[in-house]
Amino acid sequence: MEERLISFHEKLTEFLHQKLSLVLVIVGVFISIALIISGIKYYFQYKERKAGQLLLSASPQNSKVLKNLVEKYPSTRAGLEACLILFAQAYQKGNYKLAQKYLKIFKSHASSYFIPIANYGLGKIQEEKKLFDRAITIYQKNVKKLRPLDLYLYLDLARLSKKAGDLAAAKRYYQAVLSEFPDSGFSSLVKYELWVLQ
Repeated sequence: MEERLISFHEKLTEFLHQKLSLVLVIVGVFISIALIISGIKYYFQYKERKAGQLLLSASPQNSKVLKNLVEKYPSTRAGLEACLILFAQAYQKGNYKLAQKYLKIFKSHASSYFIPIANYGLGKIQEEKKLFDRAITIYQKNVKKLRPLDLYLYLDLARLSKKAGDLAAAKRYYQAVLSEFPDSGFSSLVKYELWVLQ
């Protein structure tokens, strides 16, 4: 009986020794992964904080700081905001090539939710270049992708359709404004435009 107990004890000890090593290795791997993930999170939080401080310290007119922010921290919220500010500045100055550059940077780093904003900017550039068909195509592809932007997309589509002579499409877009945004500040204007198109 004693020999059986000793044998059982030895087997149990050997089994635990083998499995304990495996369990310790698995626990070690999980701890290592957790440390790596927390280090990466800390790095991104630090990067986000640093970029935010840079953006707050810069005035919107200081394009040098904004460009530096876009170069160093393009994937941060502050970097994306700097892209949009630089886009707006280039667009207002008529430098559409530079404006497109900042929209491209924005699109490559922004979440898919915000891509319609960049596409809307591209549509505006196409309008300024008198490429109305391209602008219409861009706007049509982005309707229903970002709800707050839809009102402006419909208004621009109606305006451009009217300019292109497609009055049926213009009516459709104006009616979409009235049906989807009945309380917008544009209701009176849209009703007037529909009356003119009768």
